[in-house]
Amino acid sequence: MLNCVLDNDVITISGEAKVQYLESLGDCLQRGLDSESAVRLSLAQVTEIDTAGLQALLSFLLTRKEIGPVNIIDSSPVVERALELTGLKQAFSAFAG
Repeated sequence: MLNCVLDNDVITISGEAKVQYLESLGDCLQRGLDSESAVRLSLAQVTEIDTAGLQALLSFLLTRKEIGPVNIIDSSPVVERALELTGLKQAFSAFAG
């Protein structure tokens, strides 16, 4: 199960960021694209993630960067390991902070 909440320009994602929940993840991230304020992304409660989830997050980050400020404020060990295994750690590190 995936839970994604936007509150005070913080998007908190918890649970499984996997292909079967991609539509829900995309809907939540879309609301972050509409924000006029800086957006922060919390991934500390992600328990599982696959390449579809990573792709959705990276797409969001790159698109959001064109609109306004965005950064990742925290990340779970599961996300960190997935980034290492896929070689995406450097791409995501540009948004750390």
